[in-house]
Amino acid sequence: MISKKLLPNDGTFKVLFTVLKKGGFPIEAVLQLESSLKEGKPYARQAAITALYSLVGMHNLALKSIQTFIESEVDLDSYAYNVAIYAYGSAGEINKALKTYMKMQDKHLEPDIVT
Repeated sequence: MISKKLLPNDGTFKVLFTVLKKGGFPIEAVLQLESSLKEGKPYARQAAITALYSLVGMHNLALKSIQTFIESEVDLDSYAYNVAIYAYGSAGEINKALKTYMKMQDKHLEPDIVT
């Protein structure tokens, strides 16, 4: 999918969420991502893919993917910040994870159980 630049469909996302659950990604975070995708929230697809990249150790792709939505002009919900914090942390980018957390607070988003 990556090399051919194919976009995932609904079936692919169903598998993706199963992989996240079975791979140890926090269940609350998976439910949050599923909900945001069903509601059609901005960058929900990108956040879910980023979570998968991060979970399977594809940190370069995860970090590149984060840039797409964290630097956007669109107001994001906590699910996107949570994925970015997770991805930065798993890639060893602790300062970026903390900066993202602070940016989340600057946007008046309260940390939730996933954060």
